[in-house]
Amino acid sequence: MMDKIYALDARYQINGVMHDVFDFVRNKQLMDPPLWKKFVAQFQPWVDIPNREKPEFGGWRCEYWGKMMRGAAWVYDCTRDEELYEVLENTARELLTRQDELGRISSYPLEHELTSWDLWGRKYVLLGMQYFSEICRDEELKKALLESQMRQVDAIMAKIGDEEGKICISDASRNWKGINSCSILEPVIRLYMETGEKRFFDFATYIVNICENGIAPIFKEAYEGQLDPYQYTVFKAYEVTSCFEGLAEYYRVTKNEKYLTMLCNYAYRLLTSDITIIGSGGCYDERFDNSSKRQTDRENKRIVQETCVTVTLMKFFREMLRLTGDVTFADHIERAFYNAYNGALNTKDMFTTESNMPIAGVTPGLLPFDSYSPLTVSKRGRQVGGFQVMADGSFYGCCACIGSAGIGMMPQFAVMQNDNGIVVNQYYDGATTFTTKGGQTATLAQATAYPYGNRVEMTLTLDCDEAFAIQLRVPAWSRKHTLTVNGEAVDVANGYNVLNRTWKSGDKIVLELDDTTYLVTPPEGAADEDKMRAIQRGAVVYAVTSELGEDPFAVHQPLVDADGRLTDVCDVELDGASPYYSMLSIGCADGRRLRVVDYASAGKDYLNDDMCAWFPIKE
Repeated sequence: MMDKIYALDARYQINGVMHDVFDFVRNKQLMDPPLWKKFVAQFQPWVDIPNREKPEFGGWRCEYWGKMMRGAAWVYDCTRDEELYEVLENTARELLTRQDELGRISSYPLEHELTSWDLWGRKYVLLGMQYFSEICRDEELKKALLESQMRQVDAIMAKIGDEEGKICISDASRNWKGINSCSILEPVIRLYMETGEKRFFDFATYIVNICENGIAPIFKEAYEGQLDPYQYTVFKAYEVTSCFEGLAEYYRVTKNEKYLTMLCNYAYRLLTSDITIIGSGGCYDERFDNSSKRQTDRENKRIVQETCVTVTLMKFFREMLRLTGDVTFADHIERAFYNAYNGALNTKDMFTTESNMPIAGVTPGLLPFDSYSPLTVSKRGRQVGGFQVMADGSFYGCCACIGSAGIGMMPQFAVMQNDNGIVVNQYYDGATTFTTKGGQTATLAQATAYPYGNRVEMTLTLDCDEAFAIQLRVPAWSRKHTLTVNGEAVDVANGYNVLNRTWKSGDKIVLELDDTTYLVTPPEGAADEDKMRAIQRGAVVYAVTSELGEDPFAVHQPLVDADGRLTDVCDVELDGASPYYSMLSIGCADGRRLRVVDYASAGKDYLNDDMCAWFPIKE
């Protein structure tokens, strides 16, 4: 096993914040058979559906089915929801009927294939089939899905490659120098891992070589380590990161340390140059742009923080956590989930084309996820990311399709394993039931209000005593913390803390993390560095929002000590009907009190609410 940390075969009981998100995604999106049928219907016979911005055939609607299926399969694996499984199996069977005589499942007719977003969409068809196959209980259906994938890739290899008469994969799109097409690397190498068929490995190697030595040498640029990702030849955040996701799988196969160097250089430089306070990237567009420095720019009125980027970064950082064991990646997944990702949930059903963006001939409707999240003063729901009109006149967007993957990956990330035992990366109210190294069934129950509470009580249940390690993450944001096992204090520090002992049923671990509220200063050299501040407690960023009667444009002066701690802050008690997870009341130097709410809950009345994470400060 190359991974330092790897997946745990576990069952989950999920309460609290994660439970709320699972319910939302299930009920608002995944349990919608007509929506799945709409996504399948775009594959043959082909219909040229108008696109708002580009008249190109097919657009990127071809990604919708596979992108949502990947997340849906993860959601099912966590919840074991039988009604959901039936929906997913039905749509997988229906998709198989859309394969043409050449083996293609494409929204592009033959005369238009291998252009624009065709390979990007075929990538997601393959990924959707692969991830559904991991939960599929019908062996005949799994066999049919595998045969379909092989035919699909064979059809691509018949026309893409470096042999005479074939076209270069970089030329299979006019977008982003073909990097969107090259991202098909991930399902191709996964198909090789499943089948052992050398031709698929050879094709994956061809794609890696193109990404290293072609017109957009992003792998070479990463290997040399001299550039931040926003300085690469191509810096479209979502598509470039998707290529590195494929490279992670290719490294697992080849074990060539050169590729790990590429991955690490890309990931670590990304963390320092382009991740914002809410855990996403891209402040002026959907591209890397040195967002760590640009996130506080008050003059920026453009779309920022694409949800597709947020979720893709979460998934990529999970791969890096597995490969390196570096707790830094777990810290960033947490930040993205509780702020950028949860903030994208359309919990108030307020987002419609009729109210925000009327378009002739397009039916107004709701999307379960917002596409872009503001950092300086703006509104949510300003635009549908990846907007595409469907055959029935309705619309959908890419950021809505990727939403289920964000919550679907969280329980499997929360508790993982290494060669010594289990690794607890994320705290949540609920329980994880797993098989120990000794082969017995054990349950780690957690009682906590995390991330809106700082205390986590963990109780272990198992049939007989057993020695193994429990590795607990103490987030980088925690400046003071305590840890006890059965009431006895244990040394604890930021990062991973290993409890290696013989465990007994009923053993209790209590972790208390920092509950201090801090005034956050922008990174050195950031736009308006001396004029902008944010508020953070633990993993949670807070927002100033007009829905509370506060003025996000106003200059505030919270009372703060020399270490950045807010000196006059109290929690506002919320009733069960509150739309917020947390509200704070903060004393200011002029005698006013400033109320702020958790970023994930703020600004959900898209038409009226201005909000911001970074607000003007008076020193």
